[in-house]
Amino acid sequence: MRLILLVLLCLSLGNSLAQNVSGTINTYVEVSSVDMNESSVDVVSASGIQVDDSLILIQMQGAEISNSQVDTVNGGVTNYNGAGSWELVEVCSVNGNTIHFKKQFENAYGQGKVQLIPLTVYSNATITDTLTCQAWDGTTGGVLVLYNKGTLTFNAPINLVSKGFRGGQHFLSTNSCSFAANFTDYDYSVSGGNGAQKGEGIADYDPDGGGRGPYANGGGGGNDHNSGGGGGANLSFGGIGGENDDPGLFNCKGYYPGIGGRALASSGFRLFMGGGGGAGHSNSMWVTHGGNGGGIAIIISDDVDGNGESIFGYGTNAPEAHGDGAGGGGAGGTVCLLADNLNGTLTIDLHGGNGGNMDASIAANTNRCFGPGGGGAGGTIRYKGAVALAGINSNLTGGSNGIVVNSTAGCNGGHINSTPGGTGVEEFNGTVPEGTKCSKYCSLVHSVDLGGDVNTCDQDSVVLDAQNPGLNYSWSTGEITQTIEVFGAAQVWVMVDDGYCVACDTVNVSNFSRPDYPSETLFEICNGSSVVLNADNPGDTYLWNNGANTQTIVADIGGLYSVNISNGNCDITAYFDVFQCFSPPNTITPNGDGSNDFWIVDNISNYQNNTVEIYNRRGQTVFKATNYQNNFNADGLPGGVYYYKLDLNNQADPLFGTITVIK
Repeated sequence: MRLILLVLLCLSLGNSLAQNVSGTINTYVEVSSVDMNESSVDVVSASGIQVDDSLILIQMQGAEISNSQVDTVNGGVTNYNGAGSWELVEVCSVNGNTIHFKKQFENAYGQGKVQLIPLTVYSNATITDTLTCQAWDGTTGGVLVLYNKGTLTFNAPINLVSKGFRGGQHFLSTNSCSFAANFTDYDYSVSGGNGAQKGEGIADYDPDGGGRGPYANGGGGGNDHNSGGGGGANLSFGGIGGENDDPGLFNCKGYYPGIGGRALASSGFRLFMGGGGGAGHSNSMWVTHGGNGGGIAIIISDDVDGNGESIFGYGTNAPEAHGDGAGGGGAGGTVCLLADNLNGTLTIDLHGGNGGNMDASIAANTNRCFGPGGGGAGGTIRYKGAVALAGINSNLTGGSNGIVVNSTAGCNGGHINSTPGGTGVEEFNGTVPEGTKCSKYCSLVHSVDLGGDVNTCDQDSVVLDAQNPGLNYSWSTGEITQTIEVFGAAQVWVMVDDGYCVACDTVNVSNFSRPDYPSETLFEICNGSSVVLNADNPGDTYLWNNGANTQTIVADIGGLYSVNISNGNCDITAYFDVFQCFSPPNTITPNGDGSNDFWIVDNISNYQNNTVEIYNRRGQTVFKATNYQNNFNADGLPGGVYYYKLDLNNQADPLFGTITVIK
C-alpha cells in the first residue's frame, strides 16, 4: 500500500547547516544499474557516500517510444520505464560500489539514465548569489535540489536555463539536393545527411539519431532539404518545424520538417527536464541547432521569502538560420516547489524557447523560403498545496514559431506551417515520494503488518496493532503507542523504528451506514387475520427466521419474528412482535368440574418471559408468575373480585383487568 511520509522525516537535524547558499550546491552520482528486488543500485563510484546518508534518486531517461509510421504517434512514449520517477532514499549499507537502501523503492526504475543526488539539510538559508546546477551532460546533472528547514530567503535568483535536455546540434550535410526527391522518413542517420539531429528527451538518446520523428519530448530534426526542426516539450507539446517551400520549379523542397516533442504525462509524481529542440537541416556553414530545455528544481522549505526574485528555467531560443532550416526552441523545465507559505512575490519563468527565424539575406539567393523552427513548450510548476501559492508570478507560455525574414519571395514574414509550443502546466498536491516498507537487506526482526483494509459500521471502532513491543511508534494520527483505536473512515499508517531502520505499513479503514431499522414492528392480529411484516431498506438482502429472503412476509399467527438485513457492508437484525388479540376471561368457577376451573389466557405461550400479577381488593399480591402456565385457580382464596396485570414483554403496554372468582 502506497504511503507518502512526512517530508524527510528521517533526516538527522544534527547535520543541518545554517548558512548562505549560492553557485552550484549539488553533486551527482551516476547509477549504472538498479535492482528493484534488493532496493539497491550499483554506481560508478560510491566515494563519499555513507550509511544513513539521504539522497534523491531520479531517473532521467529510459522511456520506450513508438516507431509507428504515423505523424501523430511516431516518437510518443509507449512505456516510461521509470523515466521521470524520483524519491527520497536513505543508505543502509555501502559495499564497494553497491548501495543498499533502508526502504523498498516507492516507484519503479528501469535501466535508463539514473542518478543519485546527495542531500544537505539547510536551516533558514539565504540565497545570496545566483543559485544553479550542473547542466545535463547526457549522464548526470540538470537537477537542483534544495531542502531547507524554516524560511528560505531569496536575495538572488535560481537559474536553470539551458540545464535540461540538449537541442539537436548543427550538422553540415554534403548531399546534393534534388528538386525531384523528398525525404519522408522519421529516422535517418545524422551522418548520412538526410535528416538533422533530433533534440534530446526522456527516450534513450542516440547522438547519430536524425530525422523528423521526435525522441519523446525532444523535437524532431528537419529533413532534407532545409526544413526546420521541431520544438522541445514537457507536459505540453512542442511546435512543428516549418517547411522549405522554395519558389521555382527546379528549386529543392523540404516538406517534412521536424515534428514537435510529444507532451508527457507526469501521473502526479514524475519530473522532467525540458526537451531539446530539433536541429534544422543544413547544407551550409551557418549554425542551425535547436534550443536547450530548462532543468529541474526541487525546492522543499517550510516557508519562502520571495523578495521579488525569480526562478528561471525557460527553454532557450533556437538561433537564426541563414539559407538553411532553423532549429526548434527548447522546452521550459520543471519547478517542484514544496513550500507551505510564500511571503512577498516570486517569479517562476519557464516559458518555451522560440523557434529560429530563417534569414534569407545571407543565403546564396535572397528569394529563399527555407523552413523556420517550431516553438518549445512551456514548463511545469508543481505546488505542495491544492492551489498555487499566493504571490507567485508564473510564465508558462509556449515559445513562438519562427518566421522567414529578409526574403524577396512571397514567403517573407510567414511561418511556412511552423507552429508555436504549447502552454505549460501547473500541478498540485505535490509530495516527496518515499518508500514505506523496509528493504529485504535492511529489515526489522519483526515485520509490521496492520492487516488488510477494514470496514466498520456507524459508530463502531477498530483497534490497530503495530506489534513489535518495545520499539518506537509513530502513527499518522499523532499517537505513539503500540495500539490505537480508530473511529470512522481514515487511511492510517504507522512507522516502527528500532533505531536503525524504519518499517511502515498502511491500512484503509472504511466506514459505512447500517440499514435503517424498520419503521413498524408491533402488530396485533385477531380472529384469523394476518399482517404484512416489512423489513424496509429496498434493494438490501434479507433472511427471516422462517427462512424467507424477501423484503416482506405475511404473519398469520402471533409470535416474535426476526430478520437479518444486509446492505453488503453492514447488517442489522430487526425484531417484529405479532400478538393475538388478548381478551383474558373475567370470570372463573374453580369448583373442580373441569370447566372454567382455571384462568386461561389464549396464546400466552407465544410470549416468552411474560409476567402475570394478580391482586386482591386491598392491592396485595395473591399470585405472581413468569411465563404464565394458565394455572391460576384461586386455590385457597375466597370468591370475589380480583385484579390482574399482564405484561407480554413485547414492548407493548401491560394489560389490566378484573377476574371474578365464583365458588
